[in-house]
Amino acid sequence: MMEAIQREIGETVVLGRQNGASMQYVHIVDASYAVRLIIHSGTLRPMIRSALGMVLLTKRPDHEVRAIVRRNNADAEDVQARVNERDFLVEMEGIRRHGFAESKGRMISSASTIAMLVPAEKKQTPLAMGVGGPIERIGRRRREIIDVLRRHLDTLSPSALDSSAAE
Repeated sequence: MMEAIQREIGETVVLGRQNGASMQYVHIVDASYAVRLIIHSGTLRPMIRSALGMVLLTKRPDHEVRAIVRRNNADAEDVQARVNERDFLVEMEGIRRHGFAESKGRMISSASTIAMLVPAEKKQTPLAMGVGGPIERIGRRRREIIDVLRRHLDTLSPSALDSSAAE
């Protein structure tokens, strides 16, 4: 699926999971563009600064989100990397409502990633998938990227899996 998304969009496609107060990339399909987002499998990012981390936090209750915000803020070497807890919780509500998160240069100033949760059964480890690249290019293609991610991820929804098993 990640390779199909990459072929359709051309940008870097990433898969990640929570690892403590961090988001960890577990699989990457590189972009076909010369100028692209380069990430390595195993890389850790603060949950509150990565699109994948933010969308993964939507599965957590607010008290756990607050604890991660405090931990990420305490670990931030640069004061500019810290977020206001109250503002972040408001942003989380928007992410929950819309079903996707955007980094818009939070982690890497020249890059943006749009991420969504990977549908899974309750007992499975939550995963997030995203498309990332240069901030201008991702911004220009925002609607298309959201549509492509939704279309592909919808094929993994438990209801889609149930209906295909019934056929």
